[in-house]
Amino acid sequence: MRINCSKVENLAQIHNLHDMRACLIILILIGGIACTTTPISNTSNDQDVHVRDSVRAMMDTISRVISREGPVGWLRFFENSASFYMVSDGILVFPNYDTAKSFISNVLVKNIRSMSLNWNDVQIDPISGNFADVSAAFQEKITDTSGKTKQTGGYFTALAHQSGGGWKLHNAHWSEISKP
Repeated sequence: MRINCSKVENLAQIHNLHDMRACLIILILIGGIACTTTPISNTSNDQDVHVRDSVRAMMDTISRVISREGPVGWLRFFENSASFYMVSDGILVFPNYDTAKSFISNVLVKNIRSMSLNWNDVQIDPISGNFADVSAAFQEKITDTSGKTKQTGGYFTALAHQSGGGWKLHNAHWSEISKP
C-alpha cells in the first residue's frame, strides 16, 4: 500500500490548525471567565466602602496620635497578638507585640522628644469585613532629646485587622528611601 505523503502532511496541517483554534477558543473563554470572576475581596460593595472608610480613619488617627503622643502612640495601633510582627527595610525588627512594646517603652520614648507622621496616597484593599491590605507613602520627622531632627520618607504596607478593639495593624513593613 502506497501512502501519499503530501496528503498526510496536509491532513496534519489541518489537524494542527484545528488544535490551534481549539486552544485559542479555550484561552479566550478562560480570559473571559477570569475577567468576570469575583474580586479578591469577599465583601459586598457596601462592606468594601465601610472597610475602606474605617481603615482610612484608623490611618488618619495613627498620624494624629503619633504626632501628638510620639512613639508610645504606636502601641494603640499594633495588634496585641502573638502573630503581630513588624519589618523595616527587609529586617524583622519586632517579631511580636511584646518586643515592640518593650522597645518602644524602654528605648524610643527615652530618646525621642517629638515626632510627626504624614501619609500620602493611602491605598486600602478590603480582603474581608475584618481584614484589609493597607499601603501608603509616608513622611516622618523625628526630633531626639538633644534637639537633632531627622526627616525620612518611604513606603508603608500593612495588614489591618478589625477585632473587638477596633482596627489594628496585624503586621507592618516600612521601606525608607535612602538618600545618597
